Amino acid sequence: MNAMRWILFTSFFQVWHCFENLCRKNTTSILLSSYYANNKAYLANDGNVKTTERCCSYTIIQQTKAWLQVDLGEQYSINNVKIYYRSEGDLDDQYSWKQYRFRQFYLDVSDLPASETNTTQRTRCYTDNTTYPDLPPNIIDIPCQQTARYVIVETTYDAPEDDPTEGAILEICEIEVYGQHLKDSSNLLILYIVIGILGVSFVCIQLFKIRQGIPSSMRTKESQHDKKSLPPDNKDTINAYQSLMHVRQSSHYEDLI
Repeated sequence: MNAMRWILFTSFFQVWHCFENLCRKNTTSILLSSYYANNKAYLANDGNVKTTERCCSYTIIQQTKAWLQVDLGEQYSINNVKIYYRSEGDLDDQYSWKQYRFRQFYLDVSDLPASETNTTQRTRCYTDNTTYPDLPPNIIDIPCQQTARYVIVETTYDAPEDDPTEGAILEICEIEVYGQHLKDSSNLLILYIVIGILGVSFVCIQLFKIRQGIPSSMRTKESQHDKKSLPPDNKDTINAYQSLMHVRQSSHYEDLI
């Protein structure tokens, strides 16, 4: 029994740790639709999750569309995407930098790059519906259980706080795409099935042991209690049926004689 418990524990541990940050693989590349000064795309994939200006990548102004693309190099089984967006200081402080440019962004996946596709050719994982003056969270973890090569964060939102500056702008400080290789995904399905079988077996064994641990005298008393607890009408019916069967058996015996 201890061996089964250990197998269940290690299986769940493997499932919990099966997804890796695919952005940190050597085969992954990050691309921006444009970049401002030294705030280039690599800042969104350097492992630094600080959300201050110097730690973030961001696009230039006066663009109708802004996007950040993660190219995984090949198809992967994606589980979730975590984004850290620029935000500095206290949100209650009027002089702090808030994530107002992050409103109404959307997250897509595709097997073709952002420069060659539009939103109708991709698979949508998430759309932010925040409107002025509310703010979206600057750190968001988005479920995105899809198979794809490209992960695209895009926006066409022109924040009113930017007036008189116009255009869509992205300020992404870090992006993490969690998933696994397709062959590992198949192995995970098998692991889920094994865990399910082991879990059911474990429960059945425990129930059997509990049942076996009840003294036979107690099980007899329980049966007698159940019989006594029948409604009176049911007991009369049973007694009448037993009497009828006894009479039939007696008559049959007399005929044989």
